Amino acid sequence: IASYALTEAGKAQRGLGRKAEALSAFAEAIQVQRSIRPETGPDGIETERSGVLPYLGAMETLIDLDQAREALVRADEAKSQFLREVIQRGNFTITKGMSAAERETELQLSGEVASRKVQVYGSRDASFKQIAAADALKAPLTAARERYETFRRDLYTTHPQLAVNRGELATLKLEELRPLVNSKTALLEYAVTDEKVFLFVVTATGPMLDVKVYPLNTSRNEIAQKVASFRQTIDNPVAARELYDVLLKPAESQIAQRSKLIIVPDGPLWDVPFEALQSSDDRYVIDQASVSYAISFSVLREMRKRRVPAAPGRAPVLVAFGSPSLGNDVLERVQRTYTGVKLAETEATELDKLQTIYGPTRTRGYTTTSAKKQL
Repeated sequence: IASYALTEAGKAQRGLGRKAEALSAFAEAIQVQRSIRPETGPDGIETERSGVLPYLGAMETLIDLDQAREALVRADEAKSQFLREVIQRGNFTITKGMSAAERETELQLSGEVASRKVQVYGSRDASFKQIAAADALKAPLTAARERYETFRRDLYTTHPQLAVNRGELATLKLEELRPLVNSKTALLEYAVTDEKVFLFVVTATGPMLDVKVYPLNTSRNEIAQKVASFRQTIDNPVAARELYDVLLKPAESQIAQRSKLIIVPDGPLWDVPFEALQSSDDRYVIDQASVSYAISFSVLREMRKRRVPAAPGRAPVLVAFGSPSLGNDVLERVQRTYTGVKLAETEATELDKLQTIYGPTRTRGYTTTSAKKQL
C-alpha cells in the first residue's frame, strides 16, 4: 500500500515537471517494495498492483533527464522484480542447498511475519478504536520483519546460488556487461510501460560501453496488435517489415554492423520471432546476425558466472539437426499456430558441408528419426 501511494506521488510529481521530487518518491517506493520482497499477506505481493511500477516510473523519469545508463539499470531491476513475483506466487519454495534446520527456521520466521501482518491489516475496519489497536501491533510486525531479513541475509551469504534461484538478483552494474559485449555484439533490452515502449541498446566502442535509449514512436497497444497479427501470418513480408521498422530500425545505426544480437523482450514482445523480421525485401534479421534471448541482463550475468569453461585443448563440437520426423499432431499444431508456414527439407549434403567446414570429428548431425528432443 505504501509503495503504491509513493509510486502515484512520483507519477504526479513527474507530470508537474518536478523530476527530482519524482525520482525521490519512486526511490522510496522501491525501498518499501524491497522490504516486503519475501513476504505474503494482506499488504504483500498477491495484491493486483505489480511491484515493477516504481522501477518503470524511475526509468521514465531518468529518460526525461537524458540519463540512459541509470534508466537501463532501473529497467533491468523491473524485470528482476517481475521475476521475483512470478517465483513467489508459485505454490512452492525453492530450498535447494538448505539444511533441514535452515528450512525450519525460515518457515518459522516467515510464518511469524504473515501472522503479524494479519493482526495488523486484517483487523482494520471503520472503528477508530480497532485502528488504534492495529497501529499498536506495528512494532511487533517491524521486529518480525527485521528478524526475517537478518536471517535471509545470512542465508544468502552462505548459499549465494539460492538467492539467484529465488530471483533475488543483485542490482545490475553496467561494467558487468563489458565481458558480454565485443565489436560484433549488441545487447538489446525492451521496457514496456502502460502506454509506451522503450529500447535500450548496449554496444562497445573500444573499452567503453555505449548505452542509448530509443523511445519507440508506436504505442504499446498498437505494437501488441501488430505482433498478434504477425504471428498469424508469419510469412507475410509486409508485416515482417513493419515490425522491423517499429522495433529495430530506430537503433539501426547502432546495431547495423553487429553479427550477434542478445535480446531481452518485455510484455507482448516475448511473442516476436525477431529472426523473422525483415530489414528489406528478402533480407531477414537472421541473415545478418545470430539472435539469442535472455530474461534480463542481470540473469544473463548470472548465467555467464555458471558457464563451465572448456577443457584446455578441447575444440568445440557443432551439433546440427535437420528434417526431423514429426508426428501428425505436431505438424497440425505448427500449421494452426503459424498459418501458411512451410517446413523446409534439409538435404544430407548440407550436413556434409558442415562436416567439411568443422571437421567430421567435431560435427554431430541428426536427421529424420534420430533428430529427437531427448538428445
